[in-house]
Amino acid sequence: MVLVPRVVPGDLLRIDQLAKQRGVLRATAFAVIAPSPQRCEPACAVFDECGGCALQHWSLDRQLQWKRGQLARAVGLATEAIELDPVQPRGHRRRTRLHLRPRNRGLGAGFLRAQSDRLVAEAACAVLAPELEALRARAGAALGPYLDRGELHAVLGQQGVIADLTARHIGAEIPQAQVLAEQLGVVGLRLQIGRHADRWGLSEVDLAEVDGPLAVSTDAAGFCQASAEGNRALRRRVGEALDRLGPVQHVQEFYAGSGNFTGLCLQRGATVRAVELDVDAVRRLRRAVAAAGLQERVEVVAAQAERAADSAQPSEIWLLDPGRQGAPEVCAAAARLRPDGLVYVSCALDKLVRDIAPLLQLGWTVQHAALIDGFAWTIHLESVVTLRPPAVPVSL
Repeated sequence: MVLVPRVVPGDLLRIDQLAKQRGVLRATAFAVIAPSPQRCEPACAVFDECGGCALQHWSLDRQLQWKRGQLARAVGLATEAIELDPVQPRGHRRRTRLHLRPRNRGLGAGFLRAQSDRLVAEAACAVLAPELEALRARAGAALGPYLDRGELHAVLGQQGVIADLTARHIGAEIPQAQVLAEQLGVVGLRLQIGRHADRWGLSEVDLAEVDGPLAVSTDAAGFCQASAEGNRALRRRVGEALDRLGPVQHVQEFYAGSGNFTGLCLQRGATVRAVELDVDAVRRLRRAVAAAGLQERVEVVAAQAERAADSAQPSEIWLLDPGRQGAPEVCAAAARLRPDGLVYVSCALDKLVRDIAPLLQLGWTVQHAALIDGFAWTIHLESVVTLRPPAVPVSL
């Protein structure tokens, strides 16, 4: 097997040079002799040099079908059984990390070349929301007099864009955060430039697509789903999964974050034990629960998920939304404690396969799976998988 970058199924290639890296053969010089009919024109002018959006040259329909097949094989369902939620890629991303680097005797803001610390050529980003693309375009000129490299995290919420800047100082006197925020066009800014720290405006914004009963907010460097459209689809699929397993009396929600799915459980009349380790997310979730007057129905537990998965009540559902590391210990606890059902939201198929394998061996069944293409133009995907335990426990 030879790994070849930037090709699609059906391409006819001439490979001119190979190199072996870590035991794998890679093509280091090649030419496309006859392009595949699945090829399309990349949307971005710097596709060939940027380290992101690696599938822009592959038609969206074929990307989605490939991802659908990957999820079907992962969970053991027929491909046609996997429900699909595509997300239009242009302008969909509402959070970003912009790299600030020297460019053309000034400061540039954008993304890095593949396997490099240098910025790609100046070009509008096709996937950023317009508000974030405007921030990227302003950042170099606004920040260039005061720094020569750094990172600018930003997120677009209901109130506007907030940003978090960390950078190296080059000697000029740094303006107040309010001045820089106005130049950048953001409604909140936290900065750390060398030893100079300042903050102005909003430190958090709300996610507009969350319809209650809990408000969900994030800070500029915190986690939220990459797009509002993708999160809207995720929330709909999680709600359907809960209904499929219902009626739901109690939910243990692991990796609860700031409560993105907590309100869905409450809308269905359930009580919730929400487990989250990140202190800022815990603070935001507790604040939202208190503001809604729902303390009697929501217990927020600040703990590692694997250490908190130690019991299961009758008529209880477990809801998991781990990061790319997956949730092997929580799934192992589910195998032992047997909640009435499990809803697994995954952004990493390999970890999903690993985690649910012990459940399937014990007779659990995958009742339903949905694919949300929340990372269009990349190899990544989001999935919502619903599992039920066997009626009679199986021992191995």
